[in-house]
Amino acid sequence: YRRYYSDSNQRDFNTYSLYSNEIEGWKCDMGHTFNREIYKVGAYDDTFRCPVCDGTIILSEVNSVSAMRPELIALWSAENEMSPDETFYNRQSLVLWDCQECHGTYPMKIRDKTPDNTDCPYCKNIKLLPAFNDLRTVYPELAAEWSENNPDSPSDYLRTSAHTALWACPTCYGEYVARICDRTVGDDACPYCRHKKVLAGFNDLASVYPELASEWSADNVDKPTEYLRTSPHTALWACPTCHGEYVARICDRFVNDCICPYCNEKKVLPGFNSFAAKHPDEMEEWDELANYLLADPDEILSSYNQKLWWNCTQGHKYDMSPKQKLYYRMRKMQPCPYCKGRRRKLHHFF
Repeated sequence: YRRYYSDSNQRDFNTYSLYSNEIEGWKCDMGHTFNREIYKVGAYDDTFRCPVCDGTIILSEVNSVSAMRPELIALWSAENEMSPDETFYNRQSLVLWDCQECHGTYPMKIRDKTPDNTDCPYCKNIKLLPAFNDLRTVYPELAAEWSENNPDSPSDYLRTSAHTALWACPTCYGEYVARICDRTVGDDACPYCRHKKVLAGFNDLASVYPELASEWSADNVDKPTEYLRTSPHTALWACPTCHGEYVARICDRFVNDCICPYCNEKKVLPGFNSFAAKHPDEMEEWDELANYLLADPDEILSSYNQKLWWNCTQGHKYDMSPKQKLYYRMRKMQPCPYCKGRRRKLHHFF
């Protein structure tokens, strides 16, 4: 190693042991000059090790960032603890850089840095930089729909963020949740405007169809403001004609429809469409005692087809269904088989 021993050293090289820890000056074949302990230069092998060439000692004019990549000096952030003259170019540690486009500061390895700022995470919309690429700055029209009930602000997110936020619809003024990246101004994200969810005072049954909502029974546990017009919910309705209550799906109902089972003679409503209410004249022949256990005239329809007992005005007792009896009356025919001269079988009661 004698040939690497600097001529500026005052002591002769031969006076030292190869394992000495004395510090002297050295100069490698590349012209790098440095001071180092004798044993660290190469006492453990046959190769002279230049710490400048190895990257363990920095020379600003040889292996620093300023010397190796002068085009990066303008991008070097003042927030770094060391200057580019004091930093190794070959090191893999992260340093801070200033983007000249967005003026943001971001960390990146020296070897990965490009001089044209194409690696800036803010310009590439990978990281958030307030007042540059946040939602409020990039898309103020959409940020105007940001609900005040959110715990954060649109300045905290990128336009492409998958964060789920609360939005206030400018049309119906209802609030709903949606991802930021799925939203655009004038889109159909609002579930109330699309009639996917109910919003009282906007698209509920009472607001959209008040005439039908007026038939909503007070016996329902809920209200018509809690359902859409197209809801399949089964509710209780009060017929404005017969005042009877019946169940039907909301989506199946219309004003003046023919869905009431009492008006359609499908169910009996005492006092409205029962046999006793519609045919009081026939009740004069109703055998109260014989029919006591068979049927109640106020609980059956005129279409009742089971035989019951009747007392004709001539004193005859006969059995006949109310439906058949009314058929004879409609045809101006005598329903009593005895009055018509027909023989009847005797009925025995035990």
